[in-house]
Amino acid sequence: GKWPWQVNLVITFPVLNETTMEMELVESACGGTVIGDRYILTAAHCIPPQSVILVYSGIIRGNRDDTDITEKKVISRVLYAIRHPDYDDNGSTANDIGILELEEPLLFDESVSPLCLPNNDQSIPDDGQ
Repeated sequence: GKWPWQVNLVITFPVLNETTMEMELVESACGGTVIGDRYILTAAHCIPPQSVILVYSGIIRGNRDDTDITEKKVISRVLYAIRHPDYDDNGSTANDIGILELEEPLLFDESVSPLCLPNNDQSIPDDGQ
């Protein structure tokens, strides 16, 4: 794929239904970046407390509710989810970063690989070059 380091996150977490005053499970989606075979970089707001997170990696075409996905490479469960210790879920973007550790390592191929960074000796072009 064009962006083999990009993954989809499907997050399930409990919320209080203020009408019934009962807890309900809600599903949400976020994105993440593969930074190692067991590590995903994401936003802290994508890691609600008491959540279950599944990571979809590989070539994925279709919509989030699984009704039109033509290919799904790997679904991984998250072992640990760590939010920045100074993140405050008040709508601010300050410290909005987190890391997910997967239960099993990803197998890298042409459709799943970590984010590429430049070498230390590589020059970075100025804007417009």
